[in-house]
Amino acid sequence: MPNYAIKATDVDVSVKEDMDVTVLSDDSGTTTLSGEVKDQSVEITADEAENKSAEWLNEAFEGVDFTDFNIGDLELREIVAAEVDLDGNSQNEVEETVAYDVTYNYTFEGIPVKGDFYSAIVDDTGVVSSLVNHNEYEIIPSQRSAQLSLEDALKALENEVKDSEVLRTETRGASMEAVIPDVSDVDVAFCDSDNDGIFESSYIFELTDGNSYQVNSLTGECLSND
Repeated sequence: MPNYAIKATDVDVSVKEDMDVTVLSDDSGTTTLSGEVKDQSVEITADEAENKSAEWLNEAFEGVDFTDFNIGDLELREIVAAEVDLDGNSQNEVEETVAYDVTYNYTFEGIPVKGDFYSAIVDDTGVVSSLVNHNEYEIIPSQRSAQLSLEDALKALENEVKDSEVLRTETRGASMEAVIPDVSDVDVAFCDSDNDGIFESSYIFELTDGNSYQVNSLTGECLSND
């Protein structure tokens, strides 16, 4: 775990004036919309969708380009659809890939920065929609002295989940012992826990019940990602 924090500096990301797209901008980033996903199977491959998304980032946006993301973590999934058989013949409901969701998660020194990403929905016509939320970062000395071990982070997670309203709701009586979900995956990321532009290293825990939590490795603070 890194013993430093990183500070975000806003990047002026905008869409080029000659792009014939709808543009939406807010605190979550800059979005382009140029159509909608059709319910027909695509001919392009996942690799071609990845290439189209990279070309679109360079073509459509000012202030950011694909070199900011090409060493990041790539998540690529198929968007599938199937026509419902009203007679209940499920064997006729064949799923087809109608588009690809291509997402690049930005990394700093090889560690993901939570909330900094570029994402695009791609089909045979090209990029149907895209969203980019990106900043520049600099290393700043950490004001914290202690580094939380994974074992201690798990204890902080356990205490948080025990006290969560969801778990209390699922526990029907005081005599019943609350069953804490198992951890299905753990990762590390820079997270801005206080929304102040300072990102500190955190453990990211995925639980078997679908919930996700982050535990700041420097403070022990545990927050839900949901």
